[in-house]
Amino acid sequence: MQPSQRRTGFTLIELLVVIAIIAILAAILFPVFAQARAKARQATCTSNLKQIGMGAAMYAQDYDEHVLPVQTQGTGKRFYWWASFDGTTRKESEGLLYPYMKNAQIQVCPDFSNALRSTLGLTGYGYNYNYLSPLVAPTYDVQPVSLARISNPSETVQMADAARLNTWQYATPTLEGNAY
Repeated sequence: MQPSQRRTGFTLIELLVVIAIIAILAAILFPVFAQARAKARQATCTSNLKQIGMGAAMYAQDYDEHVLPVQTQGTGKRFYWWASFDGTTRKESEGLLYPYMKNAQIQVCPDFSNALRSTLGLTGYGYNYNYLSPLVAPTYDVQPVSLARISNPSETVQMADAARLNTWQYATPTLEGNAY
């Protein structure tokens, strides 16, 4: 008698069972990974806002205790807190807060996609200009307030996540960047 020959491999059923177990584990773990990723982006956003706030505080110290203006006008361009813009070109390195942060990535919320107004470079963060840097009639000049005029500093929001729902320009209401 000859000894029986035995195969050493997986049957199709065993292979399908292993694949099914891996698929079930992946379905269980992917939402956990997505939540961890969302928490990391949230922490980055909070850190960015803290850095922007610190840069704005240093700006106020350098400009006689006056807060950041909503914009300033230069020769052929406007300067915003995040960049300069001449109508076609944006330069983050010329933003009002850039000298205090030296990093343009801090100025952008990691969850914000600026596909609609990418030329201007809206960042996903908005400035409370109506209270801190209002436009004064009749000339509508920007008048940044002094730190002493802020009645409740601990309850005043300077920067926050910001966007607006554009219902007038697109066929369907679209969320787009808003710097204010």
